[in-house]
Amino acid sequence: MTISGKIVFLRTGWMEEYWGRRGGGDEIIGGGSFNEKNQWGGHEEFNFKPFRGNCYGYAPVEPNLARNFSNSEAGAVDSLLVVWFALHPEGGQVIVGWYKNATLFGKTQEYGRSGEDGDNCWYIARAAQNNCYMVPARERNFPVPLSRQAGRGFTGSNALWYCDPTKNKKVAAYARAIFDYVDSNGNPTIGGKRTRTVDAKRNRQVEMAAIKCVTDFYVARKYDIVSVESLCVGWDLEATSGKETLRIEVKGRSGPDPVAELSPNEYRYFSKFRPGYRLCIVTNARGKKPVLYKIAPKGKEMRVEVYRKKGTTRQKWSKTKNRMRQARVVERTGATISTERFCEL
Repeated sequence: MTISGKIVFLRTGWMEEYWGRRGGGDEIIGGGSFNEKNQWGGHEEFNFKPFRGNCYGYAPVEPNLARNFSNSEAGAVDSLLVVWFALHPEGGQVIVGWYKNATLFGKTQEYGRSGEDGDNCWYIARAAQNNCYMVPARERNFPVPLSRQAGRGFTGSNALWYCDPTKNKKVAAYARAIFDYVDSNGNPTIGGKRTRTVDAKRNRQVEMAAIKCVTDFYVARKYDIVSVESLCVGWDLEATSGKETLRIEVKGRSGPDPVAELSPNEYRYFSKFRPGYRLCIVTNARGKKPVLYKIAPKGKEMRVEVYRKKGTTRQKWSKTKNRMRQARVVERTGATISTERFCEL
């Protein structure tokens, strides 16, 4: 693909699948005040769910086509690359997918799928289903820099950004990287070789830091700890105190958001060994002030306790008084995402 004209970036909320929430779909995170107020992601929840051979994408903006395109007399521009981006739960804006050879409309359009509110869905971008690609959630790490970080010509806080390669050399280089990324379906090439999109070494360092935090936490509470990570039994640690034995699955996060993704094996044991199973999510795991979210089944609900590292002593943790609105445990089996809400303490 050669660079020709502008790439259009559209901001959306964060979802695993963008297939709506009916039938077990995941909830949207972020994406503006409408999503927060109404507890659903509006029409953008369906941005990558095909409908009669096309994908229809919505963002809360009406593009000024006349100012940016010379061929927009009919209220639409064809043959564009439309890139969707969102704020990652761990921080930073990243690409979540794209439409190739897309049509961008200057006014909101409607199509026949019923939305969560019972009305038709809205869209401002449309493309054939086979020209649309959603980046798997675990592989979403291609950044979309803000202008205050990267300089003039990059995106601000708006829901729409015209990425114009003619702006300056830095934007042109970024546009070339985008086309390379799209051409390789999310695996950019460097020196003729595809690079891995997941930094396995960094992820392992985060997990090891989280394991250490959780071990220190339970040792301070007079538990004997045995690591069973290498056995792949469905949890990482066993903590024993007297007659009580806890099975503990540990999830490390480099950012501040307590969101965990469980494998089918982990999720199965999470359900099987209630109430003796614990899920411990450590955010800011490699930082100076990690936070531990201890999640324990209680009846049909999940109880969440939040602890913060106190000082530099490894075994001193204090229970926070802050109330947690919600956390999520996600089980992934193929394309199926299921979620469970956790109640406040």
